Amino acid sequence: MMVMVVFVTLSGLSISTAFGQLMRPSTYGMMAGDSTLSGLIGTGISDIKESSNAIWLGSGHGISKTTDDGETFRSFSRQFSNISYGGVSAMAVQGDTAWFAFAIDSLVGEEMMQTGTGIARTLDGGQNWTLLPQPMDSLRWIYEWNSDHTAIVDSSSEVYSSIHLFGQVLDAVDVVTPIKNVTFDLAFDGKRLWASSFAGGLRKSYDLGDTWERVLLPWDDYTELDSLLLVNLQSEIIADSSSHYFVIDPVLHLNHRVFSVIAWGDTIWAGSAGGANFSRDGGRSWKHYSSSTSNMSGNWIVAMHRQNRNDGSMVIWASTVTTGGSEVTGLSYFREDEKYWYTTMPNKRFHNFASSGVAIYAAGEDGLFKSKDGDHFAVFPPIQSADGSSNIFSDAAYSVLVRDDGGVWVGTGDGLAITYNEGLTWQIEKAQAQLSGQTLIAFPNPFYPSLSKQLKNEGHLIIQYDALVGQSTTVKIFDWVMSEVATLQDGNSIASSGSQEIYWTGRNSAGQLVSNGTYFVQLKAGDDISWTKVMVIN
Repeated sequence: MMVMVVFVTLSGLSISTAFGQLMRPSTYGMMAGDSTLSGLIGTGISDIKESSNAIWLGSGHGISKTTDDGETFRSFSRQFSNISYGGVSAMAVQGDTAWFAFAIDSLVGEEMMQTGTGIARTLDGGQNWTLLPQPMDSLRWIYEWNSDHTAIVDSSSEVYSSIHLFGQVLDAVDVVTPIKNVTFDLAFDGKRLWASSFAGGLRKSYDLGDTWERVLLPWDDYTELDSLLLVNLQSEIIADSSSHYFVIDPVLHLNHRVFSVIAWGDTIWAGSAGGANFSRDGGRSWKHYSSSTSNMSGNWIVAMHRQNRNDGSMVIWASTVTTGGSEVTGLSYFREDEKYWYTTMPNKRFHNFASSGVAIYAAGEDGLFKSKDGDHFAVFPPIQSADGSSNIFSDAAYSVLVRDDGGVWVGTGDGLAITYNEGLTWQIEKAQAQLSGQTLIAFPNPFYPSLSKQLKNEGHLIIQYDALVGQSTTVKIFDWVMSEVATLQDGNSIASSGSQEIYWTGRNSAGQLVSNGTYFVQLKAGDDISWTKVMVIN
């Protein structure tokens, strides 16, 4: 008899268009046009978390950390640290301990699939890193060989692992592939680390992520899971050998596909493709809410947040994504004192939350929103530095952090923005592309006007160059036959020496989008002329 370990994809898990929109950003590229960076390691800030002595940021290129309120950043990438590859899909911090989950897009057949690449952990604020494997199970297929050397496969007893809950033994389908098994969220409650994923479900670790245990959430047709229910279902569970309904199974049960988790003490909230789940005993028994059994706007709960209000009440916030039917993309919130779900902001897609004692902040596809009563929201205006020299070229906000000093930190697809006066003025931090001896660069390259750095339905090509104070600078765009397309600067005088930044929206001097092709950026700075090339794809 020979034992083999086989890795497979979960073909039974269909990923709808809505699933592809869950990510922040929607893909996890390993490289991008502005991948050579200083300061912040990445411009697309997917998450922001604060510990007692630092602020951590996750991006599509790695991890950044600041201990001086954003004056300087220290960054970590696979090139120099023992962390994984891809973009940061989730993070959790506690003191000097921090965890970062990573993901990439993998080509499987002819389809791109999101794939988890592991969890990086530091116990000392980033001085040292341990790379932990993607949380999953070990599936062994047993091969018995006939005399003619053909194989008889018997995997029936190896598909399921056993879990023990309230004195009963239950089965859990083994998840043995990182494909469709991205860690979407991490949470630490002081003694357990929690991880959620689409295929891997909800898991907990008592040793900071070295080993993991499966967590059973209620089955789709049940509104609760506790010891009394299991006693009443004992005979049905024993007789369930053929249909395997009473198991942990992300193919069969939408509620076992988990996107979000928040935890403190023994209280856990987990958002899934089947609703929201609430536990007060460390994840043993659960209450299950869905759009069909409560007033929630939808069942796909892609982000959750706890707001502790100054009046002593607590509100649980959930971002929902519709999968059709009567469900609605928007926000739902649960008032702990009323035990009731309310809905708000229909047809708005949100990625992340933060809060103070008086207000909730929601980062979404249409920007950053704020509300004091949960029902009336105001959107922050487009983000621009006080002197107008720097802009955030991103309609979407992917992450937000509200600090005790009143600071609001916003992660976007085009950098980090910080305000201490509710958006009247902003400090903008971006991952600056290193010129590396060049005078002029342009990114992203290729430039997609309909996709790249979108702001008010316009794409933006960022052009960076070095110039000296007082120099006269002219920047123009030419097509492949060297006909002038647009003039972006014409004899402008440089106010201060160093790196300068302007942008091009892909339009000619008549305001029309240019055709696909190769274009050239020309910089005249004093008596010097520099060129760079960019590909435009509409």
